[in-house]
Amino acid sequence: MSATDKSDNIPSADTVQMVISDVDGTLLDAHHRFHFRTYRAMSYIRQTRPDFPIVLATGKQRSAVDLIRIPLGKVVSAEYLEPSVVMEVVEATKHNPNIANVVYDDQNVYILTPGREDLKNVKRLEEIGEKVVWSMPFEEAKAKVLSGEIKVIKMAVCEDPDKLDVVRDILKPFPKDKFTTTQALAYCIELIPSSCNKGTALQTITSKILPHIKNENVIAFGDGQNDLTMFGVAGWSVAVKNGMQIAIDNARAVSRVGNDEGAVGEVLERVFNIPEDYTPPEYKF
Repeated sequence: MSATDKSDNIPSADTVQMVISDVDGTLLDAHHRFHFRTYRAMSYIRQTRPDFPIVLATGKQRSAVDLIRIPLGKVVSAEYLEPSVVMEVVEATKHNPNIANVVYDDQNVYILTPGREDLKNVKRLEEIGEKVVWSMPFEEAKAKVLSGEIKVIKMAVCEDPDKLDVVRDILKPFPKDKFTTTQALAYCIELIPSSCNKGTALQTITSKILPHIKNENVIAFGDGQNDLTMFGVAGWSVAVKNGMQIAIDNARAVSRVGNDEGAVGEVLERVFNIPEDYTPPEYKF
């Protein structure tokens, strides 16, 4: 089925029990803003279905989505990378002068790249809203990772897009039980715990938190490779029109517009038959 055909392949509102969406490149536009069209659609769902779950599925920390969600302050489930594994990756990449390693806890990004002056790809992370702690020296960050004070939920090995195959070759010898690699940005290979991905997160929600919801009645939105596991669990998977080709190929449906035009909102308008004259409460973007 072509992308054009997939754009017409959407579920009916009475079969959808939950929406789950990737954030960057999907829910938000290129400037990390919540598009009005998507806000309008979700506002309509909230007003007409107050108990309808809308879930954020992001590879970033919780702090990265503070502007578009109200925190409950409760961690239901969490998985972390082993400190020794993190340092093995740092050791394996240290001889490449252009590679930069960073690690994430649930609030900040820490640089684990000794003696590097060229951190342009780390600066790109900050430009898309990630909270990089520039003031912490490598040795201090290393010590806090090894002690467990920094609990690493994700690691990113950053390199220029045309050189990422070098990173893949470096990581290839590592056993699969140490981490899983995925990609959401053109300049980073991400490492996450082998047992943790968006698919397992969705499965946890539908099996333990909201057991009345069936996976087949979930509609999932995404734009990247790291959304594929979620696509595999949800009954309906929707790729953003301007997303990675691998996401488009594996999705059941494709939006008619890109994320800069409110892709998620465009699809939800059709699924829930949102009236053209519906006006949501005022929201400052």
